[in-house]
Amino acid sequence: MAGPVAETNAAPSMPLDVSGLTISLKSGPLRIDVIEDVHLRVRPGEILGLVGESGSGKSVTCLAALGLLGPAWKSDGEIRLARTRITDKMSDSQLTAVRGREAAMIFQDASASLNPIQRVGKQLTETVARLQKVPRARARKIALDLLRRVEMPDPEERFHSYPFQLSGGQNQRVMIAVALAGRPELLFADEPTTALDVTVQSQILALIKSLRDETEMGVVFVTHDLGVVKEVCDTVAVMYAGRIVETGSVDRIMSAPRHPYTMGLISSMPTLSGHIPDGIEGQVPSPDRRPPGCAFAPRCERAQEKCRHQLPVGVPGEQGDTVACFFPLTGEFSRDETAGHAAGGGPRGGGARAGAPPGGGGPPGPPPGAPTPPHAVAPPRVFYPPPPPPRGGGGRPRGGPPPRRWQTLSWRWTTPHATIRHVVESSGPCPASRSRLRKAAAWP
Repeated sequence: MAGPVAETNAAPSMPLDVSGLTISLKSGPLRIDVIEDVHLRVRPGEILGLVGESGSGKSVTCLAALGLLGPAWKSDGEIRLARTRITDKMSDSQLTAVRGREAAMIFQDASASLNPIQRVGKQLTETVARLQKVPRARARKIALDLLRRVEMPDPEERFHSYPFQLSGGQNQRVMIAVALAGRPELLFADEPTTALDVTVQSQILALIKSLRDETEMGVVFVTHDLGVVKEVCDTVAVMYAGRIVETGSVDRIMSAPRHPYTMGLISSMPTLSGHIPDGIEGQVPSPDRRPPGCAFAPRCERAQEKCRHQLPVGVPGEQGDTVACFFPLTGEFSRDETAGHAAGGGPRGGGARAGAPPGGGGPPGPPPGAPTPPHAVAPPRVFYPPPPPPRGGGGRPRGGPPPRRWQTLSWRWTTPHATIRHVVESSGPCPASRSRLRKAAAWP
């Protein structure tokens, strides 16, 4: 979104109320709709899980609500954050007055969101002083209390640490403290646990739930992990190709999904019974190549001719649930039953049995407890270093490539910038180039 007029009302309102939101991006002479007719609502104290594959439009929707999209983006529809209506006529100063106070955001990579050359205590103190308009001494005390509130280990010492001296989970706690500095009524959490290990992820989820219970703030939890959704969320909105395809309570969504895409997401989750998910064939179409009808039709085994030419709209069901599908699923499924489904697989009343291929046809799979055939086990991947040069040969052959460390070691880091730094330092072209790059990036 590009900028506002804030309309404030005396009467309290919901932390988030989005109605008919359509977001388009200018690409040359054309405008491409990235988000289409999105409706979302978050009540005080409610955690809404916004679920979907990468490229579905989850993060763009949250960024638009905070006015963080650039001038090339244009939005239509209505967005209300607490008591303020966000419009395209708002100025940067008006948006700044809304961010942090009425709504705040936690980003996926906390280490990249913090200033690497400032101590975390200074960053948090400046945020508190700006949002709460208190003297610096008072802001410093509040900042230290926030670190204790987010259960930071040894907060007095961590207050004087730099982000690179903290672990990923500790940096995420700092980001949560920064988000709480303005006492917002709504918190956007954009996949805040993706880069964390399972133990720290569980701690961060418990922290978000406890803060929700303490402050009654609304939370929009963006994720692709349905296991996280089941643990932390109250309601779920499933997003695909820029549209909301299904909404409902987390219990209903997990036990009786109605949209084939939701069923496909659930079936893609591995289970303790040994189910290895097949996933959903294909991928989310780019905004400029979406089909004319239902965007999920090319990947859906239940699709018919009507789905390929007409766009389904959300049909309200019981307890305010909605599903945008011409042929929704019916009936309830246990977790083990949904594990055997692919997207849209099985009959309309109950789905395919566990072990059957998508669509319910074909021979059944092996019975539970049967040994895995040897041919079905993939051999482990082993990386062998290149052979050493022959003794007395003077090293590498004349005219051959110089030895590189990445020839003998395969590694993938959590964050791209860490990977780039390691590659430059360990296998760069020459020491002089590494020195110049290190100085330019202010690396220690």
